[in-house]
Amino acid sequence: MKIILQTDAIKLILETVNNVEGVLKGDKKSAITIHELSTNTININIQFWIDTFKSTKRSVHNTIRSQVMNDVIDALTANGYSLPANIVELKNYDLSNKINFKKE
Repeated sequence: MKIILQTDAIKLILETVNNVEGVLKGDKKSAITIHELSTNTININIQFWIDTFKSTKRSVHNTIRSQVMNDVIDALTANGYSLPANIVELKNYDLSNKINFKKE
């Protein structure tokens, strides 16, 4: 089975990452790979380069990383992609003890 990574979502993520100030372009290209196919999600790994000679401060590196994550989330949700949420499954094996749920 061959997995093709050039989907619209992957293209959107790559474009978004490459537009973040501090992310290197050119020879140091960003890369996205599928990390895991889990039950309800496809988990991806986003890799990008930053210039650690320009700034050696870890706080600057973390700021760029945070900006990448924020921008990717914003771009995906703005383009109609939903992000995974935790799914909780409740099972009641004792049918004599019914559970009542309220939707809020």
